[in-house]
Amino acid sequence: VQPEDDPLATRTLFAGNLEINISDEELRRIFGRYGIVEDIDIKRPPPGTGNAFAFVRYQTLDMAHRAKVELSGQYIGKFQCKIGYGKATPTTRVWVGGLGPWTSVAQLEREFDRFGAIKKIEYVKGEPHAYILYDSIDAAQAAVKEMRGFPLGGPDRRLRIDFADVGTGGTYRPKPYVAPVGEEGRTGEAYEGYEGYEDGYAYGSTGYRGRGRGRGRGMYRGVYHGAGDYRDDE
Repeated sequence: VQPEDDPLATRTLFAGNLEINISDEELRRIFGRYGIVEDIDIKRPPPGTGNAFAFVRYQTLDMAHRAKVELSGQYIGKFQCKIGYGKATPTTRVWVGGLGPWTSVAQLEREFDRFGAIKKIEYVKGEPHAYILYDSIDAAQAAVKEMRGFPLGGPDRRLRIDFADVGTGGTYRPKPYVAPVGEEGRTGEAYEGYEGYEDGYAYGSTGYRGRGRGRGRGMYRGVYHGAGDYRDDE
């Protein structure tokens, strides 16, 4: 299922059944083959209680989808990893992808203000994505639900939608992306905001609690319950 058609798709992937001592740099090298990695947060249970797991956030939904397809069932180190989409905790800020030179701020405002009052639209003309800050979470949730796959600019130009962190500040300035070329548990402490569901795993967007190793300290919140499903003691 393509990300513009998948209601479970987010820019953040869950990677389970990892070696306990795997490094941020190693994961960034592996996941970076499929796109720009914005954040990696590794969770390490106490020794002897299970394997590590991580949340990897990409710049776009398409990058996350590509990595999910390519890495599912593959070995990272000596263990076969488990890959799934993260389930976002709703916020008032929405990430909108699938844009281009045909997109304008006025067009975004016209299509997105029907879901509720918009406080701010962050968009630089010609860029591939924008951020829309709503006055309420209900409005943002409605926009994410209704606008995923919406043909803004033509039938072949369908939107990708996800929730985004609130309060990062400044106008969004995306990094240029060059398509990659090359080679082809149980937790010992609670991290508030992680909740397994089907093939996805929850992360939050309003505050980080716990002592993960990710660079984006404000991104995760909640309790993750599913690491035990991917424990491998061999």
